[in-house]
Amino acid sequence: MKQYKLIILGLLLSFSFIACKKTNSDRITSVDQLGIGSYIYLDSVINNNKGFSLSTFNTASIGIIVHGVGEPISKIITYVSSSVDASGNPSNSTVKTTWRKIKETTPVDNKATITVSGAEILTALGVPLASIKAGFQYVFYNEIVTTSGKTYNINNTNTEFESAPDYHMAFRFSGTVVCPFDITPFQGNFVVVIDKWQDTNPGDIIVLTPIDATHFSFNYNPTNHPGTLIGSKPIIVTVAPATNTPSIAFQTVGTKWTYDPPGAAPPTARTRSTDANTLNACSGTITLVMMWGEEGTEYPGYTLTLRKQ
Repeated sequence: MKQYKLIILGLLLSFSFIACKKTNSDRITSVDQLGIGSYIYLDSVINNNKGFSLSTFNTASIGIIVHGVGEPISKIITYVSSSVDASGNPSNSTVKTTWRKIKETTPVDNKATITVSGAEILTALGVPLASIKAGFQYVFYNEIVTTSGKTYNINNTNTEFESAPDYHMAFRFSGTVVCPFDITPFQGNFVVVIDKWQDTNPGDIIVLTPIDATHFSFNYNPTNHPGTLIGSKPIIVTVAPATNTPSIAFQTVGTKWTYDPPGAAPPTARTRSTDANTLNACSGTITLVMMWGEEGTEYPGYTLTLRKQ
């Protein structure tokens, strides 16, 4: 089976890059242009780190480890887009005329480690450090040049290959500027922005109480009207300083919900590491993707977003 899979993979690569071969117009105009294409395969993300801390942006870096598939690669050119939206935030256009070159990386044995530092972004875009804000996301576009001189990037490669998980295509990767860790703002009155569980309403007030340098708690029942938790208990939130990631370990949060029948199992709450739980001290916001427990059953995916009043 392995031998057949390799044959099939070779055929797929040959056919898949028929639509990818670089010409002046990025289009196939005659059969003599057909040949083996090439792309870079994502092996891993360095230190599982895809964020730049705002406080250390100038020295921070992120990166990926890749290898070439198809025709051997002579160099990888990495760019960042200079496009911005109406608010001045990076808009990361795929239009190559907006791209600014960051660096070239030369593969060894068709393998390469591609890193990008905050200082390199500033140099490529020609902007000062003071212009960088928490929440900025930069997308980095990799362009490869093969040993025969062909060029491939996100624009002349079928987009379906990037979305197909088996290809692990690495023509682009991204990094977000995160706010420095500071748990101090996460105490006092917070306004409900989103509550998909719908037992509170936008505008309701929930009180956060500090515990220590990496923990705080909150009572899900709001202060401005009766809540749905009977015998409500504080929900303890743990924050990972290195990533600004909040989490809630499985815990009982009350004796019952107001809408539970007699004898129902007590309400519970927790979060999962696979969900987008975020904390931003710069904006005073926290988003928790809650797993609420009712009558012994957990219900996942209920976003709760709070903002400091």
